[in-house]
Amino acid sequence: MDRLILELKLPLLDAYYKLEHVCEEVNSYMIENVKLFENYKHPKRFSPELGNVCFASPNLDICFNLRSFAKIYFDFYQINSNNTKQKSNENEIEKFSKRLWGNIYYNKDNGRFSRKQKDIETKNTFIYFILEPLYKIITTTISKENEELRYLLKKNFNICFPNKIYKLDSQILLKEICKKVFGNQSSGFVDMIEHSGMSPIENSENKIKNTLDYSFEDNKDVYEDNFYIENLIKCDNEGPLIAHVSKLMDNEDGKKFYGLCRIFSGKIQVGDEIDVLGENYSKEFQEDVSKCIVEEMYLPCGRYKMPIKEMGSGNIILIGGIDKVVSKSCTIYGKKANEEEIEEEEIYEYVKFKTINYLVEPIIKVAIEPEIASELPKLLEGFRKINKSYCGCEIKVEESGEHVVIGSGEMYLDCLLHDLRKLYGDINVKISEPFSKLSETCLDITMKKIFVESRNKMNKISIICEPLDEKIVEDLNREEIRFEEINEMIKGDLKRKRQVGKIFRYKYGWDAMASRSIWKTGPDMKGSDLLINDLVIEDEEEVRKIEYVKESICSGFKWSINQGPLMDEPIRNVKFRIIDLKISNKAIERGEGEIIPMVRKACYIGLLLSKIRVMEPYYLINVICKEDYLKFIKEIIEKRRGNFIDNGKLISCTPLVEINGVVPVMDSAGIEVDIKMVCLGQVSLLMKFFKWDMVEGDPMDGSVFLPKLKPVPLESLSRDFVMKIRKRKGISGEPSLTKYLENR
Repeated sequence: MDRLILELKLPLLDAYYKLEHVCEEVNSYMIENVKLFENYKHPKRFSPELGNVCFASPNLDICFNLRSFAKIYFDFYQINSNNTKQKSNENEIEKFSKRLWGNIYYNKDNGRFSRKQKDIETKNTFIYFILEPLYKIITTTISKENEELRYLLKKNFNICFPNKIYKLDSQILLKEICKKVFGNQSSGFVDMIEHSGMSPIENSENKIKNTLDYSFEDNKDVYEDNFYIENLIKCDNEGPLIAHVSKLMDNEDGKKFYGLCRIFSGKIQVGDEIDVLGENYSKEFQEDVSKCIVEEMYLPCGRYKMPIKEMGSGNIILIGGIDKVVSKSCTIYGKKANEEEIEEEEIYEYVKFKTINYLVEPIIKVAIEPEIASELPKLLEGFRKINKSYCGCEIKVEESGEHVVIGSGEMYLDCLLHDLRKLYGDINVKISEPFSKLSETCLDITMKKIFVESRNKMNKISIICEPLDEKIVEDLNREEIRFEEINEMIKGDLKRKRQVGKIFRYKYGWDAMASRSIWKTGPDMKGSDLLINDLVIEDEEEVRKIEYVKESICSGFKWSINQGPLMDEPIRNVKFRIIDLKISNKAIERGEGEIIPMVRKACYIGLLLSKIRVMEPYYLINVICKEDYLKFIKEIIEKRRGNFIDNGKLISCTPLVEINGVVPVMDSAGIEVDIKMVCLGQVSLLMKFFKWDMVEGDPMDGSVFLPKLKPVPLESLSRDFVMKIRKRKGISGEPSLTKYLENR
């Protein structure tokens, strides 16, 4: 709020229109992105009179909404008239606050509100009751007109200060005045949550539908009669303990971690024995369960935490004692509150919560090693703690023994490395230059059908590759379709499998056979590769044998797309089709050890024969600055192989312009510092992952020119990336198709 007055110096009416415009922009965004907010059950319109908008200023330490500001007036007039502070009439405050926004005007002559403007000088209620007093307080304080300020505070807010306060610096004085006028800086925010937020009981059904790891549609018959699901929906204190730990939070010295826990059902006490279901727990893998004792419990209060002994459902707490068995998130299950005879395996199956789906993708990485080699154990312990604290990071060990940490951006990695050095590891480390993740893909369909045999020569397979449909790739990028959900449908019953077929038939124009023949997606939750069974087999015995090795084939496919043939990087946007398959009649000759390596090699050969290419991630850069600086920013972005993707738009009521551009993550290191330097710090810069795009050049072309210690030509860029990544990872030789054809 203070920036409207002190920086933009907007007149009262312009400031009101600016605030109104901000609310309209948020509402427009929600309307344009309906799918993004389909599970949002609160009112989908934001407006101050609805109580779901706050006005704040970090510089002045104030935060208020219309209701909390209306209460200031009621408290003042009650004190002024009776000289004793009485409890404000809640209904009157509510009525008054709803009249403080929009085209509503206050008539000073008769003390009434009207929707008709008396004359052009009549101000609406928001300006008259809120903006005008705020403007007067700030401008009078900054100008150091003490007598006028004393009169203003006494008349409007019944506030008096001793003379020594008025001698303070204007910025400090302004904070003191705002503190006295608005009281507790969080009162407006708390009031908004109290009157606009939904209680845990009201929102429980929607909450568990979105957080449980199982679809309600697939398990309706189970959910309707399940004792535990009923208690989850009731948010029942007397039910069994079921809670979700979404992340781990460290204490002040970084030596201990507490689970940030939402209790959905039952009560939890210090000393309780609980079962912890890890991230990998599933119906197929039921071993990821550990028993723990709740050693500590706290109520999180910002920087502080309040120790507690017991807490019921609907609350969020910190619990200690689980960090040894939990790396990122988990589901907690306690003893039953009554003696319902339900198998424990069934309980676990239907109350496991999803792991968090992070909005940011880790795409930039650095290699780390200790300065003193003997301190490697300290570094590994630091990595374990980093993995718990920074949920969105990935930590890998390459074949060369190099430890690599992957994060979403420079600032993220900077914070992570600071904590590794100072908080978790207490160790000096050597760090490489940041470089981005890369992927492998193809441009065309596989040129030739080639068989690959298993090591015992008793099984053989032929797989061809082709680029994934452009429309599917676009929908994946917009998250209109998720292969994670497709994968779950494939594992489901016949009805769910048919739903997959309908999606690909009616949305993407696939034929019925292809759309029902999808076996696997990958390589991860946000993967974009498909394995399709294009075999036409009528012999029942052959069908039975193929079903026997299906899991092994899927495992080989997953292995291949996680580590591609060029540089051991994931494969993206490729469709793998099994066009021929011969399986041995003997079970001992078609084991996993024979099938998995065979499928991996077949996927590699198919990809190398389909014009293999390298893909790199791009950042979307959002820049807000004065128009004069745009030409300098454009030069910086273009030097890094980037460009602007729109013409920019003026931000209303300001001299600023907003413009978007893209830049490869590989060349983005230091771009924020460079832009802020040329703009003298007068710029707001935001970068986020935007898309994957192909790198120019053929990575298999060994004839391209690769200069030393100089930037490579664009046509050599792909080959340069591949050779450097292979060298860094300790992969010997050059990428070659011959390597896989000789021993097929």
